[in-house]
Amino acid sequence: MYGEVIIKMGVHMAAYDTVKTAKTYCYEIKVTKSMNHADLILKGFWNETDEMQYYVEDVKAAADMLKPGFTFIVNMSNYSGCISKYLTFTIEAQKYLVSKGLKVTAEILPPNPMLRQICEMLSKESGMKTEYFHDRVSAEKWLFLNRKDHKK
Repeated sequence: MYGEVIIKMGVHMAAYDTVKTAKTYCYEIKVTKSMNHADLILKGFWNETDEMQYYVEDVKAAADMLKPGFTFIVNMSNYSGCISKYLTFTIEAQKYLVSKGLKVTAEILPPNPMLRQICEMLSKESGMKTEYFHDRVSAEKWLFLNRKDHKK
């Protein structure tokens, strides 16, 4: 209960300094500097499209706006998957996030065991610390409890 109240207050107050750094048909990235946090929303099925050519650069730009110890939520609720060449893009983006000081990532997944296995494989390959959820409230609560400045 306590964590949920803080999260709701933080999200409400942070809405004023949230910057949308990228928005395409396939993904959207938002950065909230005051919370040292970014959101990545993945959408649809990623096939051969020009919109994907800037994905890694957009993720890097978002990370560059944050300080070491930042957190990420990746929402894949409306994501269907991708062609295999985009898996290497994902690993490259994740490795960059880790190199810039990413603390933890909460990934919101639909009930799809194959997608979860792929996400686990990618996180292991990149060294990204990830936990998996089915809804945003649970993901935010977990992130709150894993912040470096959280006191028990």
